[in-house]
Amino acid sequence: MRNLIIYIHTNPTHHGFEVDFAKYKYSSYNSFLSDRETLLDREFVLNQFGDKENYKYVHQMKNFEIDDSFSLE
Repeated sequence: MRNLIIYIHTNPTHHGFEVDFAKYKYSSYNSFLSDRETLLDREFVLNQFGDKENYKYVHQMKNFEIDDSFSLE
């Protein structure tokens, strides 16, 4: 489940739609970090990662992998 969540959130960067997946306006990534009311099951998703800090950390680590895989050659 965690891998699927990370895959969905980092997909815009992977496919070149957005350099920073966290800024992609159609993503739910930031909704899980926000305290604003949402219909998303925030608790379930964040529990998959332990807490908000780990949620952000694993997404950023995956984003670094994506950045490293791009080549201009």
